[in-house]
Amino acid sequence: WTPPATQRAPALAHRRTRRTVSPGSPEQDSIPGLSIPRLVALHLAPGALATLLFVLIASSVEAAGYPPALAYIIAMLAIVVPWELGFVLWAGRRAGGGWLAAIPYREPLSPREWVTLLPSLLAVSLVGFLALSLLEPGILDAIFGWLPSWFVDPFQLDDVAEYSSGAWTVTLIVYVAMNVFVGPAVEELYFRGYLLPRM
Repeated sequence: WTPPATQRAPALAHRRTRRTVSPGSPEQDSIPGLSIPRLVALHLAPGALATLLFVLIASSVEAAGYPPALAYIIAMLAIVVPWELGFVLWAGRRAGGGWLAAIPYREPLSPREWVTLLPSLLAVSLVGFLALSLLEPGILDAIFGWLPSWFVDPFQLDDVAEYSSGAWTVTLIVYVAMNVFVGPAVEELYFRGYLLPRM
């Protein structure tokens, strides 16, 4: 038996409805905040665990003929992606909705906001990147100079010839997939989608 179209329409409309909250709106006050210790833990735990795994497997990966950078990517894929994506999915299920139910800020930007924000953010990012590139060598030497070079910079250009072209091909393909597609998408969902509204 199929219900009449007049009875199906409200149900379909209800399924298409998604609950979103705009930043600064009254509904924002209904988003439960997280305590500072929990926020700090959720921000640092994925990176800390991935760093630990990176240190543990770097020598084995290098012994297998691959650069340490591959160990770094493996750590990101094994720890950071499952942690952050899994947490967002779990929080959405716990909220009683779909997998994006725990992400409140989903209102699309207007064309005017895109035109204003996109070049502004790109300019700020470029300035920040250039400033960091100037400050980074001194910071690394002063604070992290005692660490091995493969830990501070997994991509050592001076060591390119030490690994086969096949090893570099695999490493670069996985690196691009992780850092260009998978990593940014997952981190946006976790940090800006879930954690930022609860700070």
